[in-house]
Amino acid sequence: MSHRTLGRRISQLYTEEKQQLIADMESAKWLYATADAWSSHKRAFMGVTVHFVDPVDFQMRSTVLGVRRFKHVHTGEAIAKMLLSMLNEFSIRSKVQNIVTDNAANMSKAFTIAVAAAEENETASSTVSVVDLEEASSMSADDDDDNE
Repeated sequence: MSHRTLGRRISQLYTEEKQQLIADMESAKWLYATADAWSSHKRAFMGVTVHFVDPVDFQMRSTVLGVRRFKHVHTGEAIAKMLLSMLNEFSIRSKVQNIVTDNAANMSKAFTIAVAAAEENETASSTVSVVDLEEASSMSADDDDDNE
């Protein structure tokens, strides 16, 4: 098999899998996401995962939407732009109920921008809220204390 044929097959498989994922997420009532940005060896990246309950078999599904490289510094504006781009690419922006991330200043700024954009561009029924990891872990610890 030539490298051109292999390249076409990989591209076709990616397209098919992406379309199936979009269809699966479309059937879910609500979606939840996690996002993180980091730097390594002078390169910056952002990863986004999505979580939802499959309405057919009621199983929890989690999938990586993508890990993208920042060409520039990962400021709040750049993170917001990339996050919204990824959510739009998969046609799920209006279905995401919460996004969990760390409490880094650039993430807080990104969600301030993203929420403002959502309020300007979407109906009142589509909301995005942010829970940082420290708050989520303290809630989990509180839940554990309640169960003892």
